[in-house]
Amino acid sequence: MITAAADTSPLADRTVRFLAEKTARGVRLLSALIGERPAPVALAGAVATDPAFRRRLAAALRADGDEAPATIVAPALDPLRGAALLAFEAAGIPWNDTRQVRLAASGR
Repeated sequence: MITAAADTSPLADRTVRFLAEKTARGVRLLSALIGERPAPVALAGAVATDPAFRRRLAAALRADGDEAPATIVAPALDPLRGAALLAFEAAGIPWNDTRQVRLAASGR
């Protein structure tokens, strides 16, 4: 609801911009640990994938004037398959590219 009003309500805009700036701060901190510049960042969830949030996050990532520390990419798996991946990891089942391809294909 808040993202739907972000382009027409100053209060909603400030709220979504605040969330985007906090997210960008976290991305900047974590991207330094990845070592890849720009670091790929996949968004998931109703707020994060909303165009209003994505635009504000992209702007916040470029706010320093330097090269953005991250670039927004499409997730490799949807949330359900991502949960399956976490279950595999928690069970100690080794993960490899073949399993990821099979898991991703299972949704088609």
